[in-house]
Amino acid sequence: MQQYKPGDEIVFIRKCEGVQEGDKGTVMAAVQGEIKGLVFMTYSIQLHSGQKKQIVETNNTKFLQEVNNDKGKLYTAAQKLLKEQGEISTSQLQRALSIGYSKAADIIDALEAENHITKADGNGKRKAINAG
Repeated sequence: MQQYKPGDEIVFIRKCEGVQEGDKGTVMAAVQGEIKGLVFMTYSIQLHSGQKKQIVETNNTKFLQEVNNDKGKLYTAAQKLLKEQGEISTSQLQRALSIGYSKAADIIDALEAENHITKADGNGKRKAINAG
């Protein structure tokens, strides 16, 4: 079971307890528990909308995933595109990788957080800082 710690940025991957799939937030507190051999995590989450929620996850009930922890094929493809072209934008990623806006924006955010790209210019383009 993935365990998140306070400060982790997360996204809900399915609807639950008054929260919609795709809602994002920050983990404020995390407590592990166990009842009759069932291990669970209770998270206090501050949603970006301002709401506060408490979510319980077990190995069988997965609701959360980290926003900027996608180092899969799409992220690698985005890094390759950035290295080849020297700049990148969300719409460019959408077209090149055949993905939606939300996923493209998450990849752009991850690239910026890791100092691979600059902030957006007036046209939405971001220049490579360290595309290696």
